[in-house]
Formats: sequence, structure tokens, C-alpha cells
Amino acid sequence: MLPIIMIILSVILIGCLIGSIIFYFKAKEIKLLRIQEQEIINREIEQKKELNESLLKSYDDLENKYNTFLQTSALQKQRMSDDLKDYKAHIELQKENIKNNFNNYKQVLQEDHDSIRESLDEDIAAAQEELNTLRESLRAGAEASARARAIKEKQEFYKLKVTEKDLRDIKLLNEFKLQLTNPVILSKLIWSQYFLNEASALCRRVLGEGKKCGIYKITNLDTDQCYIGQSVDVAQRWKDHIKCGLGIEAPATNILYNNMQKDGVWNYSFELLEECSKDQLNAKEKQWIDFYNSAELGFNKTRGNN
Repeated sequence: MLPIIMIILSVILIGCLIGSIIFYFKAKEIKLLRIQEQEIINREIEQKKELNESLLKSYDDLENKYNTFLQTSALQKQRMSDDLKDYKAHIELQKENIKNNFNNYKQVLQEDHDSIRESLDEDIAAAQEELNTLRESLRAGAEASARARAIKEKQEFYKLKVTEKDLRDIKLLNEFKLQLTNPVILSKLIWSQYFLNEASALCRRVLGEGKKCGIYKITNLDTDQCYIGQSVDVAQRWKDHIKCGLGIEAPATNILYNNMQKDGVWNYSFELLEECSKDQLNAKEKQWIDFYNSAELGFNKTRGNN
């Protein structure tokens, strides 16, 4: 009986031993599994921790970027707002400048328009005056042509009247003058004795009464050469010409007076071409000198005083 019990006990003991061994290995395996699980868990925790840190870092980066973006956006917004204000101010300034320039240009145009209109009015007035002057000159020219025919037909009216007897005395006195050292004495005698009254009569006959201001013509009746002159007192000027034509205070180089002294003042006709105002004398004289071409074919040295 004892051996059986011993066997049973041995078997139980062996079973317990085997069970212990198996438990030990199972426990070790479980421990290893737990260690592995713990390692896995730790790794997962570490990974999660790393992931969390990465996420936190990414969040911080994103937050920083977002904050930077907000700041940049605010700066850009402020800059854009400032630029917009500056642009609006620039536009307003440009508008004001354009408005001022337009007003200035408008004023300049108005002034130019007024100036041009005034200039045109002056030109029209000047042209009208010139046209009137031309008409007067044409009329006076026609009258001069008619008067030239009348002078040829009625020379006695326009020239100094000297009788044949007086003419012989004058010629004798002129011959005697050549022998004198002071011939002007006889010239003054001839003037006072034979021409003073006749010159006054000629002026009254041709000019009428009163002082005449205008352009006159003195013509050599033999050669048709003429002299065109101007004066505010034509009658007095004719008398001066006649005196110089007789040798009284006559410039030695004067063509008209030299020819008058040679041909005799009684061979010249005197006519008033045109009456005009004092300020028109120069222009009128030039027109008549050009009309008769007396600067080249007559006794005028120049084409007038203007």
C-alpha cells in the first residue's frame, strides 16, 4: 500500500513539479509578453508623445505663422490703407491741378481770343483805313490825271504869270548877277519886284483861301519832270520853293532848285495833289512819289520821309 501511495505521491509531486515548471515558463512567457506589451505601449506612448510634441510644434509653428500672417496682413492692410489715402490725395491733387490748368488754359484761350479778336479788329480797321486811303489815292490820282490834262490846256492857271516885258528884265538881271560877288541881292530884288505878289496870287488861285495841309506837285512844263512834296502850309512852302528857284538861300546840290534857276521858275506848274492830316503826310508823300516815279524820273532824291 505504501508503494502505491509513494508512487501516487511521486506522481503528484512530479505533476506539481511539472506544473510548477510549466507555470514558471508560462509566467515567464506572460512576463515577457507583458514586457513586450509594455515596450510596445511605451513605444506607442513615446510615439504618441513625439507625435504630440510634433503636433504641438506644428501648432506653435502654425500659430506663429498665423500670428505673423495676422501681423503682416495688418501691416499690409495698414499700408494699403495708407497707400489708398495717398492715392486718393494724389488723385484729388491731380484733379485740382487739372482743374487749375484747365481754368488757366481757358483763361489763356480767352485772353488769346480777346487778343486775336482785338488784333483782327485792329487789322480790319487798318485794312479799312488803308482801303479808304487807297480809294482816296485812286480818286486823287484820277483827279491828278484830269488836272494834268487841264494844266496842259490851261497852263497859265497853275504857273507864275510873267509878262514878256518883265521876263526880258528878269533875264537881263540874271545875266548881270553873274558879274556880282553877292548875286543874292539881285535875286531878292527879282523876288520882291516880279514874283512876290504873283506867288501870292498863284497860291490863292490854285489853293483857295486858308492854310492847306497836304501833298503838292511842282512840274517842269518843258520836260514833265516833277517834284512831290509835303507841307502843313502848302502856300508858304511854294513861296519858299520859288525864292530858292530864284537863287535865294538855295542848297547848291538841290536838283529842283538848280533846274528852276536854269529853266526859270515861270516854266513850272504848281498843283495840290491831295489834302490830308499832318500824321498822313509821310505815307501820302511816298504814295505820290511812287505814283509819278519822281525819285527816278523827277526831282525827288528819295521815295519819301517814311
